[in-house]
Amino acid sequence: MKEDNVAITGACFHTCAVGRMPRHLSDADRLRNRAKRLLQLAARARDESRYDYATLLKRLAAEAFDHAKEIENNSEAFGLRKERLRALAHRLLFYVERTEQRFTLTRIADVLKPVRHEALTIEQAEDVLRTWKLRGFHGG
Repeated sequence: MKEDNVAITGACFHTCAVGRMPRHLSDADRLRNRAKRLLQLAARARDESRYDYATLLKRLAAEAFDHAKEIENNSEAFGLRKERLRALAHRLLFYVERTEQRFTLTRIADVLKPVRHEALTIEQAEDVLRTWKLRGFHGG
């Protein structure tokens, strides 16, 4: 990948050319990745004493994170996935808790010690439940 010099009001930033994002990422995930990149650029701008530019980039990143959250929460597909996740969790005797964009799965039935999976994305939570489904209700 080649490096570009981007001049912004007298300051020079070195940025790497960013490759295409994987197609399996949702729009919300892509937006979050871009917001993370904005935060990286803000840190670099702050290091180069461009505080006004760093503040602007941080604000843009915050807006991007908020928009990603809105996209995810308002998506019909996401709502359907949440319903399916909760139904499968109920069949496998898991409790599902949702905090912001993350899920926590807890199972206390038919296990020696409570099983808890925390701070999972919906994809990770689905994977955990699929694994338990394949293992059987006993979990092993």
